[in-house]
Amino acid sequence: GDEAGGRARLRNGRGGLLRRGAAPDPVRGMSLLSAARASLEQSGSRVDVAYCDTEIARGHLLLAEPAEAIDVARRALSALGEDTIEASRALLVRARLGRGR
Repeated sequence: GDEAGGRARLRNGRGGLLRRGAAPDPVRGMSLLSAARASLEQSGSRVDVAYCDTEIARGHLLLAEPAEAIDVARRALSALGEDTIEASRALLVRARLGRGR
């Protein structure tokens, strides 16, 4: 329920911090983000899941995995449509790769 969703959001935040911190650890960050996504699919909103997907896409960029980054960004966009702040973040991932729609 709500407690599980809260824990998943914390893992999501920690995973994002590991991805972009002073001493980035994108592999560990991706592990936390994957766990957070699995929990959010059960107890989070579609925005929570899409936020996590956007962080995962950014992690793929750090790991030099552009095809995976695009796939995950597309998944976030398809879940939300393109009229939300999170959709804008997913579009930025795609733009960083020089690929529009």
